[in-house]
Amino acid sequence: MGKLIKYEFRKDLSAYISVFAMLVAFELYVVISLLLKNDKHVGISSVLFIMFGVGGIGIVMLMGVISYTRELGSKYSYMTFMLPRSTHQIVGAKYLTVLIVTVASTALYSVMLYLDMLLAQNVYADQFRMVKLVDEFIKTISGKGIADFAVALAVTVIGIWLNILVTVSFAYLSVTLSYSLLSGKKGKVSLAVLFFLVLRIVSYIGISKIPVFDYGQTFMEMIKGSWIVYLIEIIFVIGTYLGISEMLKKKVSL
Repeated sequence: MGKLIKYEFRKDLSAYISVFAMLVAFELYVVISLLLKNDKHVGISSVLFIMFGVGGIGIVMLMGVISYTRELGSKYSYMTFMLPRSTHQIVGAKYLTVLIVTVASTALYSVMLYLDMLLAQNVYADQFRMVKLVDEFIKTISGKGIADFAVALAVTVIGIWLNILVTVSFAYLSVTLSYSLLSGKKGKVSLAVLFFLVLRIVSYIGISKIPVFDYGQTFMEMIKGSWIVYLIEIIFVIGTYLGISEMLKKKVSL
């Protein structure tokens, strides 16, 4: 499995480097703007950094789907799936590679964001003292401070990324079905998109009807309140993984 993951990673290494290079470039823009205390560029760089940080992580996950589609569309695709490895290992390596790169990029982005906050706190000390006053005011009015809103945001982010992982899984399944049903014919991409839209819409409607419980305001309490949704999304991911592996195991024509 380790060699398969290494192969998957090296295959798209240039694309990963491009995304991370852009992220580092925006980070340098933020740092330089803060050090120069240029309010205009601090605002611009912060917006660009946040937008690309969130979008860039999504792009990294999307690369896995694009790479898989190209692999199935290649005349040499059979070579990958006839390796002396089980299809579960081959497909699992693809899933794990996307997950590892996504987690790594998320961690890197979080560290950069945290360091930027520390630097901003030193550069704009007076403004951060004002933030503390605002926090106390919010607690007085609503009983919740900025920290409470930050926890809610963190839980929301986890939900978003799990949702994106489900989306990527559905994309893998849609591509596999399309390239299997239309082997040697045109229209594979269009059919894959149709499959994907149907799967995503149906799953979204189903999940939206699941109740979310309010167990409290701490991080774990909020996670507990949405555990049913998270569990179902994890089942979706595992189900698509097993489905794709079984289709390839039965030598479905690609």
